[in-house]
Amino acid sequence: SPPGVPHPEPAPLPVRRIAEKLFRLAPGEGYRIGRFALLGLLIQAGLAFGTSAADALFLVKVGADKLPHIYILTPVMMLCYIPAYSALLARWGIDRVFDATLGVLVACGVALWLLCAHFQGAEPIALCYAAKLYAALWYVGLYTLFWNFLDGYFDLVDAKRLFSFCAAGGALGAIIGGSLVDPISARFGVGTLFLAWAVCALLAVPVLVSIRRRTHKLEADDSASAGAPALAEAAAAVRQMVGSRYAIVLTALLFFTLLTATVCEYQYMGIFAEGLDEATLASFLGRLTAMVNIVNLAISLFFFNQLVARFGVRNVALLQPVWRDEPLDGAVRPQGDVAVIAAPEAADLVSALAVAAAPSKLISLSLTTLQRDPASISEALASVREIIFIAGHS
Repeated sequence: SPPGVPHPEPAPLPVRRIAEKLFRLAPGEGYRIGRFALLGLLIQAGLAFGTSAADALFLVKVGADKLPHIYILTPVMMLCYIPAYSALLARWGIDRVFDATLGVLVACGVALWLLCAHFQGAEPIALCYAAKLYAALWYVGLYTLFWNFLDGYFDLVDAKRLFSFCAAGGALGAIIGGSLVDPISARFGVGTLFLAWAVCALLAVPVLVSIRRRTHKLEADDSASAGAPALAEAAAAVRQMVGSRYAIVLTALLFFTLLTATVCEYQYMGIFAEGLDEATLASFLGRLTAMVNIVNLAISLFFFNQLVARFGVRNVALLQPVWRDEPLDGAVRPQGDVAVIAAPEAADLVSALAVAAAPSKLISLSLTTLQRDPASISEALASVREIIFIAGHS
């Protein structure tokens, strides 16, 4: 074209047109949501590497009978993390907190890898405890951070329509990460999985930069909370939530779901702890993560939006813990070898499916009696989810 005349946009590829029609996306919207899905993919792939390695080391070196120590120490750790996270969020903002978190993941992942390489299969018990608690911390912390970050780029209408695709990106990342655990641990050792986690965090940095540069961020409404401490805002929002019977029922359902999942985890971890080395156990846990997230991927892409459209956010949010508890109820009553597969699949499915429905912006949609300050409610819900995690593990 002549100088000064912009080039015409290329016609969309047939695959792209089909995808946009299938998933009901506006023209060009796939690029926008794809960046967030890629960020979720890298985060979940890293978690698949890290949690598989930490669980394998702990079960083999320490033993499943010591898992109650983790269940006691995790709430203590989270009680320190929550106020620190809230304070940093108020002082730095979500962008700087995200940058700092990725930096911590890179540094600590490399450190754990170097320590495992130094001990060469003779990792001390203290290191196994540290790795397990570290993975438990970021299993919750990264989830909260990711969805809080997304809250700043999607209004409530878009959140209902597009958040499931972000969840699908995370599920795909867990599938890829879980599938790669076997070749990495078999060839390079379980400790190398921590390095793979660090690499995923490092790869997330340019994706994060691209999102900030190319995606419009919603204007934050600070008028209602100017000068108020972050914890005071959260406490005020929680007090508003307590006035909603729906919010109380939803919180109770989430609490008992996590409680049941913890019982299942303790049971199936005890089964896996016998007769396997670290590499074999990590490989199995990785494959299990991949299999469960295939279900999560299908639900996120093809069913979640339809469920929300048909039944509404309020009903879907209430029903999800109930149908997740059904397989768990059978899993806590093992019957021979079936329990070896059914119990972990059911328990891990709780965590996998939660990604599709628990973002605070979607849940805040359902709290119709609390719409005076949706931003504060959204932040408070992040703390509530972590408090539920603490109580459930206690």
